[in-house]
Amino acid sequence: MYTQDYDNMFPPQRTDGLISMAAGGKEGTYYDALLPYIKSGQIWICPSSLPTPVGYSSKRAKMVPPAMTYHMNGNIMTLTGLSEAQVAAPSLCVLAREAGEGVNWFEAWLRPGRGGCDYFIGWKGAATGKNGPHREGYTMAMVDSHVRWFSPGQAVEVAQFPEDATRSTKAMHPKGGCPP
Repeated sequence: MYTQDYDNMFPPQRTDGLISMAAGGKEGTYYDALLPYIKSGQIWICPSSLPTPVGYSSKRAKMVPPAMTYHMNGNIMTLTGLSEAQVAAPSLCVLAREAGEGVNWFEAWLRPGRGGCDYFIGWKGAATGKNGPHREGYTMAMVDSHVRWFSPGQAVEVAQFPEDATRSTKAMHPKGGCPP
């Protein structure tokens, strides 16, 4: 619905880790842009998630809005917004994923960050020691709006850049930290 109202463009976000205006931040984030299209802010919080651990953030998020447990793809949520038409493979390209440890945040994190790939393989979170909040995996929403669970090994088989028609690789994005 957002893209229909904004000429098929995804919401812009200036940089990574901005605290949403709904949580007292100073500038708009993807969370703030999408909020009018969502009946309840609770949709941003996975029921299996955890409150923000001490030392993780300047603001400790509990299990209520405006906290969020999901990150948006920084290669889609660009500085000026990206057109849906620029996504080569919408069913393969990640739009959003759960936070690595299933932790709630007030910050609107971009994962992967702009110009990079996400770090699924071999990563273990400091708070939980897990790679992914659900059975060591992630629930991801793709650009075409379907959602599914991925193990960390399966997660590297997705496109993380809008121009990729197949999985994102180091050969395609040498500076992006992508898998081989």
